[in-house]
Amino acid sequence: MNKLLEKNEVYGCLFCSEKPSHIFRYWSLRKNDFPYDAIAKKHDMLFLKRHAKFPNMEEREELKTILRTIRQFGVYEAMLESLDEQASIPNHFHVHLIQFKRHKV
Repeated sequence: MNKLLEKNEVYGCLFCSEKPSHIFRYWSLRKNDFPYDAIAKKHDMLFLKRHAKFPNMEEREELKTILRTIRQFGVYEAMLESLDEQASIPNHFHVHLIQFKRHKV
């Protein structure tokens, strides 16, 4: 069985089951349990506190503010939002925040 699905079935929601590293009004930030090891030096998840496929207007406004702040600090190099059909956890909106590894050539 897919480890992601297995953990979700055993512990409930992957996002809600562990303590986040930072909490905002509508959002939480935590390290990704299933990072993209091949490309990512750092891989965190920014996710809605409530279970929803899409953020409402207030949540979207806070998301814009959080992402603007993240850009200013320059820790992450990519922000990925999965399309609903492709999301690993489709009923809990989230954004992947990635800092890439530097491969020596």
